[in-house]
Order: sequence, then structure tokens, then C-alpha cells
Amino acid sequence: MNWILSENSGYEVFDRNMLQTVSVELRFQPILLLRTRDAIAGFQNSVRGILPGYLEEEGTVVNINTNGVSETKQSRHKFFDRANSYALYVTTDSLLLEASDHKDREHTLDILDLGLKALSDTCGDVGLTRLGVRYINIISREEIAHDLRRDVQWNDLLHAEFLSMPNGIVDLDDTIFSNEIDSSLDLGRMRLRYGLHIPQNGIQGQRAFHFDVDRYAEGEFELESACDLARNFTQDIYGTFSSARGEALREWMSNEAKA
Repeated sequence: MNWILSENSGYEVFDRNMLQTVSVELRFQPILLLRTRDAIAGFQNSVRGILPGYLEEEGTVVNINTNGVSETKQSRHKFFDRANSYALYVTTDSLLLEASDHKDREHTLDILDLGLKALSDTCGDVGLTRLGVRYINIISREEIAHDLRRDVQWNDLLHAEFLSMPNGIVDLDDTIFSNEIDSSLDLGRMRLRYGLHIPQNGIQGQRAFHFDVDRYAEGEFELESACDLARNFTQDIYGTFSSARGEALREWMSNEAKA
């Protein structure tokens, strides 16, 4: 099975969205230079005009191989803006961009490009081994109904195919479910996870719909191509989301979409 995406899903920017987080991750072979304070200071100097905040975090990396499972400690350097809505994370083998208040693809890609240039200026040639873009939407029916000032059902917000149960064996009342689809595209693969879940700290009886799309490719890539690839990957994600979005969700996102 391969993904079959509509070529007519032109990209639009809306007034609001239900995105919980947007992330772009690049992985590469370990660069020992990134263990040094001078290299991290140089990276910071390249990005601090836009991302002035800095934290050093200690994390754990889980390695799974033929010898079993092992854990190693790894330092992660976080560079973030004043609102803490955009952050770049640097380790010896990865660069991660996270946006917790994503508004516009172009701004997100500008931050990514800033990080790519800082990485290149700090380390020189960097050969990528993986590039992934992930968009996680958490859709609240109650929030949308409140904003639209009318009752809405799940089938007003999402196309029926994304809500259907096998052979109609159960309805959506008091139901949670999760589905996963992973298939190939011309370059790499895309994984979609979707379904109804009980939100954390939610009101009893409420459900939220998660629509989590991970578009990724593994192999050898040039650092200079990463931003263009990420842009293409976001278009695939947007086309997937457009295929699920119902009229009431589009109405909530914006009455007048901005091209």
C-alpha cells in the first residue's frame, strides 16, 4: 500500500488550529565536537538573536540492538525564544526543532533554517541519516462547540471514514479507539495515528480526537537540502489532515482562510 494524496489540497494559513506540537528532527552520525563548550557557545551565538534562552538538560538514550537494551546518559542543549514557543535542541547526533505555538509554516521553517546554518557554521559538513516532520493535533469537540455557539458532533468535525467502527459493532458514545497507518511515499514513509482518547486532566465523559502525522525519510541527505525536504513533508502532512477535516472544523479554524 502507498499513500494516495490529493494534488488539490493547496496550502492555507488559518487563524487558529488544534496543533499541540510541531517538530522537525534531523539525525546524523555523532559529532564529538558538539561535546565541547566552545562548539555549543558558537551555536548559541548564531541563534541567540532569535532564541536567546538557554538550558542544558540531562537525558537518557535507550539503545535496542542484538545484545539487548542499554541506556546511556546524554546532554541536550536547549535554545528557546522569550515566549518558549519555539526551541532548538542539540545533541551530539541530532538537531530537533519544537514549536508549541505553531501559527505559520514559514516562520517554523525560518527557525529550522536558522538552526541548520548554525549547525553548519559550527561543525562544517554534516551528513544526515534521518529527517522527520511531525504534527500532532488534539481536537476538542467541546471547545469548538463553545466557540461556534452551537452543538457539533464528531461527524461535523471529521469525515466519517476516520470515525467508523468495524462492521458497526460499537457507536462513539463512551468509546475510545486508536488506529495506525504506516505506508510509503516517493521518498521515505508517513505514519498516521488517529482516534478518540480521554484527554489528560479532562472533564469526565469528554473525549478528544488525536491526529498525529509523522512524515520521515531515512538514508543519506545533504544538510543544504533539509529545509526544502521539510517543506515538502509538511505539504504531505497538510494533504493528509485536509482529507480528514470536516466543514465545522474548517469553519472553526477560520471563516476566511488566508492564502
